[in-house]
Amino acid sequence: MCWMPISQHTGAPGSFQMPDDFGMTCPICGSDSWSIVAQTSDFGLSQCINKCIIRTLPMPLYEPETDNTGNSETVTVMENVYSDPADGHFRLARELLCLAGRFKPGGRLLDIGCGMGLLKLAQEIGYDITGIDPTNSSTKYAQQIFGLNPLIGFFPDERLGLETFDIITMNHVLEHLPDPNFVLNAAIHLLKDSGVLAIASPDYNGLMRRLRRTKWEGIRPCEHVWQLTSNSIANLLLKNGLEIAAKKNTTLQYNTSVGSLFRRLALKTAIGVAGPLNLGDNAIVIAQKSSSKRRPAA
Repeated sequence: MCWMPISQHTGAPGSFQMPDDFGMTCPICGSDSWSIVAQTSDFGLSQCINKCIIRTLPMPLYEPETDNTGNSETVTVMENVYSDPADGHFRLARELLCLAGRFKPGGRLLDIGCGMGLLKLAQEIGYDITGIDPTNSSTKYAQQIFGLNPLIGFFPDERLGLETFDIITMNHVLEHLPDPNFVLNAAIHLLKDSGVLAIASPDYNGLMRRLRRTKWEGIRPCEHVWQLTSNSIANLLLKNGLEIAAKKNTTLQYNTSVGSLFRRLALKTAIGVAGPLNLGDNAIVIAQKSSSKRRPAA
């Protein structure tokens, strides 16, 4: 996701203290009780008391402006997606589309937060594409380099209509949203009956996070409101009335020292505490809108 984050943490680096009042309800079970699962000098992680989901403290905030032309990271990611098939972002976008394509191999596709470069791949596969993203940097790059014409703006957007899409993708978007249920509900109303919602996100339960702990690059505490897993994504989708069609873990390969990680893995295995391993650091979840259960209008 390419929205420009501004952290709520205004103290000096290393001065973060966990608040007494977490001030948010769980988007899955509705509980307002949280327990601390990790804390560093710069950020903390708290888990719903029912272990539904993990949130980041302080909660990242996002600029309301859409003219973030200086977001060079987004442009770099998009360049890599199309210039290097071995790039992790390319593989993730391709795997997301391939898995979703098992259920909707064609039709109209909407990519929400299209700064991760999935839109062009979808067009090449044969989808009739639409994208929406709040930043000018990614949309201008898509226009100038690839001839695409994504919408600039925040989702939901009245220009998109209702029940008009066969498939909606959210690649590294859901973890950024303070109110994921609001966005998911809006997306579902844009899906046709039996339409597919395909989501990819860093997986907090993955092997790399377990080895790297709070140093795992996928946490991104200044950007990610939620630390998601395949189960928490699936439960959010179920809560919003969708049916889970498929789940998969894959590897984005965040920059890290693989050798040192596997030395630690060998040690954990040797002392018998490794347990079942989720080798992927990213989760893909595919859900489908039931044609027999039409949702009421918003």
